[in-house]
Amino acid sequence: MIRIAPDESALVGRFEEIVRAHPRYGYRMVCGRLRLDGWRVNHKRVHRLCRREGLRVPR
Repeated sequence: MIRIAPDESALVGRFEEIVRAHPRYGYRMVCGRLRLDGWRVNHKRVHRLCRREGLRVPR
């Protein structure tokens, strides 16, 4: 059973906004931007969201 945090949808929304504005950012840069915005996340959670949403840095 997968547990989803209550703030997950808001976090994913902000995550996608950052990726749309900065398509060359990897998950570590996105994690840094989220922390600057006040989110308490670690790089492993952001990486997991990246994989789940199918987001990749374009070559």
